[in-house]
Amino acid sequence: MQGRVPGVTVITNGQPGTTSQVRVRGFGAFGGNQPLYIVDGVPTSDISFLNPDDIETTTVLKDAASASIYGARAASGVIVYTTRRGKRNQKLSVTYDGMYGFTSPGKGVDMMNPSDFADWTFNAIKNTAVQNGADPIAALATFNHPQFGKGPTPVIPDYLSVGGTPGITGAVDLDAEKLKYNVDPRKGSIYQVIAANKSGTDWFKEITHNAPVYRQTLGFSGGGESHRFISG
Repeated sequence: MQGRVPGVTVITNGQPGTTSQVRVRGFGAFGGNQPLYIVDGVPTSDISFLNPDDIETTTVLKDAASASIYGARAASGVIVYTTRRGKRNQKLSVTYDGMYGFTSPGKGVDMMNPSDFADWTFNAIKNTAVQNGADPIAALATFNHPQFGKGPTPVIPDYLSVGGTPGITGAVDLDAEKLKYNVDPRKGSIYQVIAANKSGTDWFKEITHNAPVYRQTLGFSGGGESHRFISG
């Protein structure tokens, strides 16, 4: 529908289980922005039950004439759906429609790695000093970050914390530290050894992946002199 009917906007976030937002008369309409849906003559506000393959025709009513038919409910426009129907004196017809593909979450937003974060932390101190008319090198000499240390450039530590001491660089006797390890407050003070992830983690990539998308529809239609049927 998007791009085929002038003035109609369709918004979707692609999240599984969500429905698209259709706006026929723009945003900010009195009483809401959701259009009124008519499915085979029956008004409804939810068309999640409707199979796209069962739709035969779609009509969008956006002028004032629609209000004379459907009243105040048509203030945000009307979308009329007509579903497929069987035909009289038609032999049994069986149809199959299948779709299979993949959906990708995309690349995501570029995030800083630990080195970038450390550099920009020190840049913030230097920029603040410049704005205050001070020497940025002197500002860094007095600045001491709990993890990146002090000096003209930051240093990524080997361990974020060793028993509560932050920013440890160099070798640590892990066998000796293991004897002190405790994460249960009932047994005493918390004592942990947390190694630094210097390369960082792209969490967007870790928690998302390409997912398969498929849809299959099997339909039956037909009719006789006094009846007709369709099922899908």
